[in-house]
Amino acid sequence: MEYSKKIKLLSGIIVLLLVSYIAGTIFSSGNMNKKRASQPIFDKAVINKISAIKIDLQEEGSLLLQKEDQKWSYMYNNKKYPAPADKIENFIDSVFKCTKFQLAGSNSKTWDKFDLIEGKSKDAFFYDSSNNELFSLHIGKKGPTEGSGEYIRTSLSDEVYLIDAPIIRYFLRDRTYWSYLRVLPEDVDSNTIGSVKIKTDDRFSDAQAKINFSMKREYSNNNFEWKDVNGKVIDKNSADMLLNNIASFSADSFSNDHITTDKNAEIEIETDAYGRMIFDIKVLREQNALIGIRGGDYIYESSLYKIERILISVERIIEELK
Repeated sequence: MEYSKKIKLLSGIIVLLLVSYIAGTIFSSGNMNKKRASQPIFDKAVINKISAIKIDLQEEGSLLLQKEDQKWSYMYNNKKYPAPADKIENFIDSVFKCTKFQLAGSNSKTWDKFDLIEGKSKDAFFYDSSNNELFSLHIGKKGPTEGSGEYIRTSLSDEVYLIDAPIIRYFLRDRTYWSYLRVLPEDVDSNTIGSVKIKTDDRFSDAQAKINFSMKREYSNNNFEWKDVNGKVIDKNSADMLLNNIASFSADSFSNDHITTDKNAEIEIETDAYGRMIFDIKVLREQNALIGIRGGDYIYESSLYKIERILISVERIIEELK
């Protein structure tokens, strides 16, 4: 009987020690810090509420990005410009990946030390559809080592964190980065274009002196071929290259200039959804050009080589047809 009691007592001690060891392992300072380091700063449930973002730019003050009918835009000089949804969503995703990697301060007295006060920090403010502020994010100085991220604070607490992934790159962009510069609508691609006509003068250094070219998609027995104005069949790969270069054309920036009658080229396409669309192109100095869809809302400025890439595709077809 005495022996049985001793066995039970020893078993109880072993269980107690095992529980203490497990609890100590789980709740040790190292594990608590590790758990905290992976804890997100922001509740991801807020993501779907974001309908506007005001972000500090490097030299242009702040830019207000707004979402309406699932499309993003911004106002500049009293005019609305389209903004790229993918870049904005990447920025939002980067913000919500910020974790409490390292607590650097726990009250507002530490903010100045980390350049997290007004005038020193880079700031972004996030709003809902009623223009109510959801939260703000403030970026301060870089971490102590190269690539270690930045010190940040939010409007949700007075705490300062060193985040483990740099997001300062979004605050170092200019307005052009936040501009959607694809000239044609998103739903226009090589499969939705039925014909192409291209005319140029001699202002394009990497193209023929003048181009006057057209091609059209023609169907027969549920198949189609691309043919030029003389009925010659165009190689499908060459046609696709030209069509892709046109459909995906993206400029470098918006422009306040106008394209008048002294244009140097035009590209006319026939589309399934929009009918006839005409690019008007005017060559500028310093290897740039203005480009815009006739009757459209915007004029763009583009590097000349982007336009010449289209014309080189035309030259290739012309050579193949000889």
